[in-house]
Amino acid sequence: MSSPHGRVFYGWYVVMAALVITTTTSGLAFYNLSILLAAFVSERGFPVALVSAATASFFVAGGIGGLISGRLVDRWDARGVIAINAVIAAGALAFVGHLYEAWQLFAFHIVFGFAHGAMSLVPVTTVLARWFNVRRSLAFSIGSTGLSLGGILVAPIVALSIERYGLAAAAPWMALGMLIGMDKGW
Repeated sequence: MSSPHGRVFYGWYVVMAALVITTTTSGLAFYNLSILLAAFVSERGFPVALVSAATASFFVAGGIGGLISGRLVDRWDARGVIAINAVIAAGALAFVGHLYEAWQLFAFHIVFGFAHGAMSLVPVTTVLARWFNVRRSLAFSIGSTGLSLGGILVAPIVALSIERYGLAAAAPWMALGMLIGMDKGW
């Protein structure tokens, strides 16, 4: 893990940044979807089938976001692509407490899904691949451990916050958490 000069190879700091990013994005996006579904049903009275369909649009939009992100990262700095989409995702989360119509529900999931796809695995693994020729699989495995940590550390906090204070009160805090987590990552 250290360079021939005895210093830690800078790529390992990049791995830690990837860990923070994947923890943030998985906790506030992927694992948060079921928490949001429950809140949309209980607080807003949306039918489960409608929210589930909107959730499906998140995954379709995320795939498109990842595809576009891959092309953008080839042309520009990955940090910029990640940062722009983190701001978009945080903006979507900030307004999640104000969704009352079906079209708003779908718009949220599409925008949030696109941003999630464009700021998470595709740019993060691209950056890691650029830093590592040796020990690449170790770097990938550590960086992507955040995918599980988000579910373990972040999602329960969000669930408790929504349960205690409601979706509208928790929304700005989720947005702030997204911005802070992504900022600490890069």
